[in-house]
Amino acid sequence: MEGLIIGLVTVVLFWTACAELLKDQLNIEIKNTLIIIGVFFIYSNAYGPEMGLKICLLFSIFLFVSIYDAMTHRIPRFVHIIIIAIGFIGVDTNWVISQALPGFFIPSIPIFFLNQLLKQQIGLGDIKLMATGGFVVGLQSGYLACLVAATLALAIRGKHNKNKAFAFAPYLCLGYLIVPFFTIYT
Repeated sequence: MEGLIIGLVTVVLFWTACAELLKDQLNIEIKNTLIIIGVFFIYSNAYGPEMGLKICLLFSIFLFVSIYDAMTHRIPRFVHIIIIAIGFIGVDTNWVISQALPGFFIPSIPIFFLNQLLKQQIGLGDIKLMATGGFVVGLQSGYLACLVAATLALAIRGKHNKNKAFAFAPYLCLGYLIVPFFTIYT
C-alpha cells in the first residue's frame, strides 16, 4: 500500500510538472489528470506499483517530448536524463547489464554513424531519444520500437513533403509506448 501511495503522488506531481511546462500548448484539465491516475491504478494492479509508476512516468514524459518536438523540432536536453532515471525503476543489476545498456548503445550507435553519412538528416535529440528509450525497454524492444517508429513515420508522412524536416520524436515515443505492451519488459 505504501508503494501505491508513493507512486500515485509521484505520478500526479510529474504529470502536473509536464502539464505546467506545456500549459500554453496543451490544455490540461482535471479529467486528463484523472485519466493518468486511472492508468496508474490499472497497471499497478496488473504489474505492481513499480511498473505502474514506470509506465505512467514514461507516458507523461513521452507526451511532453512528442508535443514539444512537434511544435519546435527540438527535444529538451533534460528529458534524456529523466528517461534514464525512469529506466532504473523496478529493475535489477542483471537486467541493466543484459538489456538496458545494450539497448542504450546498440540501436543508436549505427543510426548516429548513418546520420553522419546522411549529412545529419536525423536530429541528435532523436538519436539520444533512441538511446534512452532503448535503455528503458531493453535491446529487443528497443529495436522493435525503432522499427515501429520508422514504419509509422513512413506510413503517415508518406511521399508528401519528402524534403521537408519533420518531428520524428512523436513516432519514437509512440513506438516506445506500444512495443513494450507486447513484450512487457522481459
